[in-house]
Amino acid sequence: AATHAGQRAGAAWPRLPPRGWALGAATVLLLAAAGWGWRQWDQARHSVGPVRLRFVLPRGQTNRQQPLLVTGRPNAGTFVYVVYAGPDRIRLGVDVWGRFHFETESLRVDYFSAHELVVDSGALYPPGDPSARPHLRLVFDGQPVFDRALDTYPSARADVTVGLNRIGGSTCEPAFSGRILGIERLPRPGPGR
Repeated sequence: AATHAGQRAGAAWPRLPPRGWALGAATVLLLAAAGWGWRQWDQARHSVGPVRLRFVLPRGQTNRQQPLLVTGRPNAGTFVYVVYAGPDRIRLGVDVWGRFHFETESLRVDYFSAHELVVDSGALYPPGDPSARPHLRLVFDGQPVFDRALDTYPSARADVTVGLNRIGGSTCEPAFSGRILGIERLPRPGPGR
């Protein structure tokens, strides 16, 4: 009886000539490839632009400078780093290799709380990207702390690191010793940013 039921179920499938099966298989492969291509394009589209970091600062690190975001490569990079200025103070720094160096005034922080930094920079776009422009803006815990026209080096996606300085340079240490809680790419800013 089981054999007859299996035969009946199989008989319910339409019989297609070999060319029909090939066409059906090609259609399925084409749709799968289109879906894969769409996901790749969508991921690439969202992988450039401003970066939002959520982190907890380490305690007991006075007078050290550690990376929060580093882009580029040796001799052509941009560093955004934190300076531990005291038990309740930090400064944020920006260094564009060989071009510019800046540190904010002392900022009061709670080392026991999570903090947020948004970095918007031309350094977060690959060469030739139409959204890139010579500008760098830092927003710390919702407050702008740095915002000016600044020529930075463009970077491929693989050349953007969070909490690590893999390109050398003496501005900051090799790694952030706090905890990174989250990393998010934000939508590309509009033309009037």
